[in-house]
Amino acid sequence: MANYEESHGFYPPSHTCAPPQKGSDDWFTGRHKAHSGWGALLLPYIEEAPLYRMYDFNFPTVGAPPYGIDLNKTLTDEQKMLKQRTHEFARDHAGNRGMKALANAADALPWIGFAGAAIAALDGSDPVRQRTGFAALEAGATGFLAATGLKYGFGRARPDTGAGNRSFRPGSSDDAHHSLPSRHSTVAWALATPFALEYGAPWLYGVAALTNLGRVADRQHWFSDTVAGSLLGYGIGRIFWEAGRARGKNSPHVFLTPSGVNLAWEIQ
Repeated sequence: MANYEESHGFYPPSHTCAPPQKGSDDWFTGRHKAHSGWGALLLPYIEEAPLYRMYDFNFPTVGAPPYGIDLNKTLTDEQKMLKQRTHEFARDHAGNRGMKALANAADALPWIGFAGAAIAALDGSDPVRQRTGFAALEAGATGFLAATGLKYGFGRARPDTGAGNRSFRPGSSDDAHHSLPSRHSTVAWALATPFALEYGAPWLYGVAALTNLGRVADRQHWFSDTVAGSLLGYGIGRIFWEAGRARGKNSPHVFLTPSGVNLAWEIQ
């Protein structure tokens, strides 16, 4: 928000508007339709320029087609086919026991990640692990807040509403229109990224991706919602990992001992 204000000299508007399409009912009444919410305008300032480029600002985000954001426009034919098949598979196997188990795992993974990061952050026996744990906790919390804000900004309908993946209601408080981005995916990737980068463990991204699969399987999100959440989480996780490394050793360390919680500050 502050970066946007610094670049433009003012804060982002609640939404953007454009003249009605020629020949429509609104053309004769002169009414202007709301296009995009403020969340879309902030994307370039939170390391999400690729997601920003997916927006089509020529169409309003309210109402049925042709209104809406075409999230398919940047996808190849193969990617579109994968996206469609993923959605159809999740729909056709919604009652499958394996799909339910995957959905439950997706719900639990972010909390497990928070617990693991907290243990690492409180372990004073390894300063690197402790620093990485702090970075992961900060990234996870920031990812949670960022994804929540973007959900209100986009207002995309969830798959189980039946409204379709081009139905957007920016600013809606209805959870049925809080599909984009996936908050679970954002948090899972934000927590995993500092550890994956610090220890050269890309397999952790595979663990985080289970959250993506589970949320799609549970029909809580479209495939693109989880991809957006992954990109957002990775970006936030990398930022906090790099910030943690930059702080170096001249930072406080909190760790658990048999007698309680201790705070140590090593200055060089």
